[in-house]
Amino acid sequence: MTAQQFDRAEVRALEGCTYCPRLCHFVCPAAHGEGAETATGWGMMTLANLIRRGDLTATTDERDALHRCTGCMRCTAVCVHSTPVADVLSHARGLLATSLGVPEAVDAATSELRPVEQPAAAGVVLFFGCGERLDSERRDAVTAFVSRAIGRPVAAIGGLGDDGRAACCGGTARRSAAANTDELESAFARAVESATIVLSTCPRAGAALPSELRHKVRPLLVALGDHADEIATFAAPSPAASPVTLHGGCDSRRPVDLAEAERRFLGALGLHAVDAFAAAGEQECCAAALPYSAVAPAGAARAAAAVVAGASLDARPLVTSSTRCAEHMRAASGDASIRSILELVLDRWPPIR
Repeated sequence: MTAQQFDRAEVRALEGCTYCPRLCHFVCPAAHGEGAETATGWGMMTLANLIRRGDLTATTDERDALHRCTGCMRCTAVCVHSTPVADVLSHARGLLATSLGVPEAVDAATSELRPVEQPAAAGVVLFFGCGERLDSERRDAVTAFVSRAIGRPVAAIGGLGDDGRAACCGGTARRSAAANTDELESAFARAVESATIVLSTCPRAGAALPSELRHKVRPLLVALGDHADEIATFAAPSPAASPVTLHGGCDSRRPVDLAEAERRFLGALGLHAVDAFAAAGEQECCAAALPYSAVAPAGAARAAAAVVAGASLDARPLVTSSTRCAEHMRAASGDASIRSILELVLDRWPPIR
């Protein structure tokens, strides 16, 4: 990794973070999980900058340290300069991977991500990304629900394969500097090339596509929120809305604010959702995402437990944006009642299956 491999904006970001008085550390899930400043955006950006400037020779220890990022972009959200920390660190990890590879745990985790297996037909396509770990039966049930909600036929791609590997658009792999990134991104582009609209459970999926295809991708929860009135006619919620605490997921909220769409959709299901940004308002990321959850599973579990503890102060059932987040928080806290939004569809209205 050399100075010439970073553009001017990235250099400005690295230098700015290096000399910043750590103003974003309080929102970093890795910092909470590790209890260390070196795991903050400031710590990782400073480390990357020292390597870039030639002041430090990178070893596997430094490489592993730069993987302590969930990509939640919470630091960017509170930064007065909107510094794209996650993107710069992703680039740095990719550069180091060419000479040092990736951490063994990350390699093992990303090898469990599979390419989308087939091109989709023209029309509306529902892509189940790696955050929605649904098997074929549950995927088909959700697809039927979505088709009924929007009043159009829907073809599903992605989800868990027969081997238990989850389909990925390539975004998670690229953030992790995985060797199979190009394969995953190319397969996703081929799969959606003929589609008219792609409803994606992953709000970041469009970023993995060539520019001429990105306009096709729309977050699934936005589409469901737009059809809340139609959904209410067949979902048959109870007259009194049940209160839930909504953890929308930091990963989802940074590119596009899904909160209103999520609340409208949950309202159609008979649930009154109140947002939770967890841990006394300082931490909203449950740290389920790669690469951090692979290199520091104990820290990721502590971060998830903190989110659950903060959300549970209001004594409402906790609902989160993705199945991966729900699984991670259930495991970390022992609270089996935590559900993802799509799991709620499957739990509460079995007739649609």
